[in-house]
Amino acid sequence: LLLLVSLISTEYRWDLGQVKACAGIADTFYFGTGDRIIRCSSSSDTLSVTSLDGYVRGLNTSYGTLLAWSDYELYQQRQTHDTTFFFTTLIKYSCMYNDTLFVSLSNNLLLLMDSTGLCIDSLHTYSPINFMVPVNDTVIITGSGGNGIFVYNLSTKDTISSFNTPGYVNNFCVMDSFLYESDGNAGLNIFKIGNNFSLTLIDSVNTQGYVHWVSIDSVSKYLAVSNNTTLLLYDIANPGTPVLISTINTTSWGCYITENTVWSTSFYRMMERWDITDPSSPFQSFYFKSTGIPRFFLQMDTLLFLAGGVSGGEKFTIDNSIKFQARYNTLVDLTNLSMFNDTVI
Repeated sequence: LLLLVSLISTEYRWDLGQVKACAGIADTFYFGTGDRIIRCSSSSDTLSVTSLDGYVRGLNTSYGTLLAWSDYELYQQRQTHDTTFFFTTLIKYSCMYNDTLFVSLSNNLLLLMDSTGLCIDSLHTYSPINFMVPVNDTVIITGSGGNGIFVYNLSTKDTISSFNTPGYVNNFCVMDSFLYESDGNAGLNIFKIGNNFSLTLIDSVNTQGYVHWVSIDSVSKYLAVSNNTTLLLYDIANPGTPVLISTINTTSWGCYITENTVWSTSFYRMMERWDITDPSSPFQSFYFKSTGIPRFFLQMDTLLFLAGGVSGGEKFTIDNSIKFQARYNTLVDLTNLSMFNDTVI
């Protein structure tokens, strides 16, 4: 019982902060909220993976490794072990390439580390890196917010190419020789990557919003775009000419697309899963939104009912994890629950 109280505490119920940072491995979705990292499976089981020493600023799941970081702590979860690294300089971004850990710091320094945390190389960059994708052992493409995109050679320590976008580089995805970039108020940019890693802008899409994040499913050739007040889905079978398939009216700050599913996170403490089996007609198959401060809970066998204040109540099933079942929206501040019989609360 004490364990259940811990799992539905104010921290676990996401009242510490917004839901924004997100990433995925296959059909498993991870997102950060407050100081917590939450894992949500395809069957909608939600589990708290761990907590950091501060707010979760970013997540990455490259090469099957979960990376999560706060301002100064970096958490690494591999198949065999978990590791935590601490830095004295602000962490901007982190990712994996094969067995090498990349960590970008706010002092314009990019560190390359082995699995034990030993620094094996470093690179001084033009500006702090807030997003990056290693292309091979020597080339890395980076985003530097308002300073644009930079391509670096890790061996020679030189800048191969750069492009100063009109907006703010939040992230980008690379598929084949094309790069799709979320550029804030400037919308969606599409670049052709040359043989020498030069960047040529071939199209800019006005999304009528602020593009926070993009995600690609390279199998279905679909591109998901978090567009602030909408979630957009594009067909990129013709990679240089995206075709808008559907517009989902939901607040979206982060997204992850895989097979027939798009996960979306919102600044307003909400996570959604959209079924895109028919991409022209997506439907919401699951959502989870933080309540107010949890007031009271009631358990009946494997069912757990939560009174969540002004946002109503929620029902969960309990096993080795807690699985969300249903939400009961009320117009009053729900503070207490009592079981009348097997079917009435």
